[in-house]
Amino acid sequence: MKLCNNFFVLASCPSLLCVAAIPRNVYVDVAVIGGGSSGIHAAINLKDAGATVVVIEKKDQIGGHAETHINPKTKVSANIGVILFENTNTATPSTKMYDFSLGIAVPAQDNTEPDATKKVMAEAIQIYSQNVLSKYPWIDQGYHVPNPVPQELLLPFGQFTQQNNFSAILPLISQRNRYPGNITIISTLYGIKNFGLGLLQAVSTEFPIAASGDTRSIYKAASAVLENDI
Repeated sequence: MKLCNNFFVLASCPSLLCVAAIPRNVYVDVAVIGGGSSGIHAAINLKDAGATVVVIEKKDQIGGHAETHINPKTKVSANIGVILFENTNTATPSTKMYDFSLGIAVPAQDNTEPDATKKVMAEAIQIYSQNVLSKYPWIDQGYHVPNPVPQELLLPFGQFTQQNNFSAILPLISQRNRYPGNITIISTLYGIKNFGLGLLQAVSTEFPIAASGDTRSIYKAASAVLENDI
């Protein structure tokens, strides 16, 4: 694959600024468009496999939605966008060499909730896991879905949760769902895809987080590995 890098030469002109582009060819096996989590995951794995890669990112930093604010006085980091990661085989291999750890336990229920509410939620989680997720083992596997999509997965998510008796955990799903607003009106496919088995298990056990508390530290380390390939 041939790519062109443009270097701009600025010259003074009597009435305007002249810009001349000088192309330079760069040959790589794979060009990765976008330096978000998927792009960097792909680039690192391709490089580990011996391929030459280049990551094309429009921003001045990689990491996609991962942004971190550092308090100038306390130096404490506050992650914005990407805060937690699922503890899956997809997430951990490409991050094991970086500033990454199993960090915080997130309990399935809030200790301040009444026992009756905890029981209802526990039952709803069990129903969701056994009766819904077990039917769709592919739900965590990227964007590949059956064609045609099962008819019930096209129902509004709120209707589907009521029909399958797990509406008690809708608030829990909503808190960890990437879709803003009312998730009861989105398609069930997207509702369960963003609360699959990996996330459900992580909610009950632990989420991996950056050991430093700064999600961007993972991508800073990735930048050091990829260097001029970005």
